[in-house]
Amino acid sequence: MLGGISDPKNPRSCKKHASIHCGKKILISEDISNFYPNTSYEAVKGIWKQCFHFTDNISEVLALLTTFNGELPQGWKTSGYLANLALWKHEPKLVKTLEDNGFSYSRFIDDITVSSPYFITSETKHFIVSNIYRMLLPSGYSPKRTKHDISSRESPMEVTSLNVNTKYPTIPKRQRNNIRAMVFQLERLALSQRRTHSYYKQWLSLYGKVNRIKSFHEREGEDLQRRMRLIKPNKNFFRK
Repeated sequence: MLGGISDPKNPRSCKKHASIHCGKKILISEDISNFYPNTSYEAVKGIWKQCFHFTDNISEVLALLTTFNGELPQGWKTSGYLANLALWKHEPKLVKTLEDNGFSYSRFIDDITVSSPYFITSETKHFIVSNIYRMLLPSGYSPKRTKHDISSRESPMEVTSLNVNTKYPTIPKRQRNNIRAMVFQLERLALSQRRTHSYYKQWLSLYGKVNRIKSFHEREGEDLQRRMRLIKPNKNFFRK
């Protein structure tokens, strides 16, 4: 339950989500289908009433204020907090069951990951997956079957597009190479397009990708940042 909440003391991010599963031998990934649309007005009202113990009238008002067209809207500030509580009735029990068996569990919004520090049998894999489904179905959710994946450390293991085969999460090399190539292309474009608005938008978008690399690969990110600063758009664009 690590997404959508700003918490400096206990960061809840895709990086933290991936870190929990670093260096494990087996990784099981599940995705909740249409998570936000399937988090209904009634489900949100239930969070306010049963989890926070507000009265029925107050819960109705809060649910009306935090839903749109009868569902949890993606992008609203309150939605991230409510998304973390959407499975509050059944998720704690699942976490305890898995941890009692030596497994690690985390959820980043609609991305569910379970990892094992040792190799497991097919029966154990079925046990884990069926317990995840037993958590989702009573809460009104269903798994996205196309996102179901079981991988082992003999092959690349990824959690929210981060590699977790090693001790710390890393951005896959193919992604870093793509961004490095984009920086090279923008350096060439800067020779003729640096004063255009389209260049400014490309620079901003790419600089965000470069910052993400730095958060996982400091030296590599600093080198790309230095190159990006050399082709920074005119300051007037930032004022506008």
